[in-house]
Amino acid sequence: MAADGSKRVNLNESGYYDSSPKWVNGGKQMIWFSNRNGLKSYATSGRSQSDVYSMSFAQDAWDEFNLSDEDYKLMEAIKEVEKKSKEKEENKGTEKETDTLKKDKKKDVKPLTFDWDNMKERTKRLTIHSSKLGDAVLSKKGDKLYYLASFEGKSNLWSTDLRTKETKMLMKLDTGFGNLEWDAEMKNLYLLSGGKITKLNPETSKSKGVVIKGEIELDAYAEREAMFNHVWIRTNAIFYHPDFHGINWSKMKKEY
Repeated sequence: MAADGSKRVNLNESGYYDSSPKWVNGGKQMIWFSNRNGLKSYATSGRSQSDVYSMSFAQDAWDEFNLSDEDYKLMEAIKEVEKKSKEKEENKGTEKETDTLKKDKKKDVKPLTFDWDNMKERTKRLTIHSSKLGDAVLSKKGDKLYYLASFEGKSNLWSTDLRTKETKMLMKLDTGFGNLEWDAEMKNLYLLSGGKITKLNPETSKSKGVVIKGEIELDAYAEREAMFNHVWIRTNAIFYHPDFHGINWSKMKKEY
């Protein structure tokens, strides 16, 4: 949906349960959960399994995302050579910038562009097994998927190399549902689960708890009063019988 409300597009047009959409790869893609391939129950009364899906918003992002491991490494090597060559040309006959000038340089933020044609065709299932999912994120290069999955019991951190399809349980967490967020450098993950925050390093498979101390002043009497008033007002607005079966609802509030 455009921020000004001028455009709204149904991206997946799915008859399945789709949830947890998330921007990834600098806004070139999104990932989300879908039970399209997983275990489903009748009348939404039982267990359900999901997979992580991805959609690319532009053809070039889709093409790069689908490169083989060998082709991707070759592309990265070519980019590095071109970068060094460009830097060498720029430094010819010119003085190097001072540290102050470098600090003043601002990184240009390019507006996102969307190639709406055939966008739905640029959709891909990322996980190789359906499971009870908690959350999922892509790596900085967009070549690895990290996700919380539960097959039996509690959730653990899994990873899938999206180019080689190598999938493994990266860290045994034995946690409930949680949320994953990258740090600013996208080197460490922060897991929020069960009211606790844990710092996870996907490269070393090490974890460390983040200690947080928070204190608040609680007026228990005012809290109970607010809860009581909320229930009275809500019931007054929605009770199915207009005269409360002969009960004076305003008097009941005063008496209670």
